[in-house]
Amino acid sequence: MTSLFKYEDNNVEFYSDSEPNKRILTNPDLNTDLKEKVDATFKGLRNPYKEAYIMLKGELLDLKGMSDALAGRESVVKMMSATESKKRDNQTELEKLSQGKTTLKSIFKSKSSKENDIVNL
Repeated sequence: MTSLFKYEDNNVEFYSDSEPNKRILTNPDLNTDLKEKVDATFKGLRNPYKEAYIMLKGELLDLKGMSDALAGRESVVKMMSATESKKRDNQTELEKLSQGKTTLKSIFKSKSSKENDIVNL
């Protein structure tokens, strides 16, 4: 509407020899508050596409957060299972070393090295 007001001002001034009474939208004698009404109407309008965009963007962020949470949980479960597996292997190794059996890990180790492994495990 601002562009339309400027367009009318420029063209009426050019084609009507600068007679402001020939203006329709911006006639100073009519004392219309058309500009204020247009501004109030424009400010009262909502853009439904903007609201839909914001809503969909929020939903996509929620989905991404859920996906990241599930991926994080999966990595924690993998690390837990690896730690439990390592703990079981260490426990079996400790049992074999304390019974004096020879294992693949201790086949070339000296007796003092085996004792240090028992203490560490």
